[in-house]
Amino acid sequence: MGTLNTIVNLHYLKREVGEYVRRPCYAARVQTFEEHDLLGTAGSLRAIANQGRASGKTLLVIHADNWSDCDLEAFVDYHRSATGRGILMTMMTFDTDAPTQCGIVETDSNNTLIGFHEKQTEPPGNRANAAVYAIEPELINWLNQNPTVNDISTQLIPAFMGRIACWHHAGIHRDIGTIPSLLAAQSDPPHPFTPQLSDDWQHRFNQHEIHRELERLARHSVRIEQPT
Repeated sequence: MGTLNTIVNLHYLKREVGEYVRRPCYAARVQTFEEHDLLGTAGSLRAIANQGRASGKTLLVIHADNWSDCDLEAFVDYHRSATGRGILMTMMTFDTDAPTQCGIVETDSNNTLIGFHEKQTEPPGNRANAAVYAIEPELINWLNQNPTVNDISTQLIPAFMGRIACWHHAGIHRDIGTIPSLLAAQSDPPHPFTPQLSDDWQHRFNQHEIHRELERLARHSVRIEQPT
């Protein structure tokens, strides 16, 4: 896939996230963009692109509160092949155990998006938006022409139905924004490309009390799930 220039959007816990990406192993290839006021998922994408750091390029957009062992190279290759049939965006999908909490997709025989149901009470299936996207510059131009559009799921995706491809990931994909899913992720095998680092940040992280707290919660979860 080649060398990628990575931009990390900072807002919540910006000091902690900024400290992580400024580690020597990342500093040369990772930039940050501080979102002082929340702009929405599409709004922050527009702001970053308009700074000139991502304009005119295919963008790989990833929500950072997910843990996934997906093959990003295969995902990007699929998107590049799909642009030949007029696709402007490719969405990664996964099968979810909680369809009412996700955006559920419907596709045609070419894996083109023809229906999208964002967090509905009775969604038509469990194949969900994984919040990983490859986006062509035409969509950034459209965002600039539509300044009131600030959300990818509820505004951008519906506007381009039929021009969005779906690529399915059959491996691990978890939203780790909750304690139960974060606990489950602790037992997942590491991603094959996870770097094995030994720097000051890693040492402090290894000693952090969060590990003891997760162990305590895991033990508690086992106890309350056992039959009485």
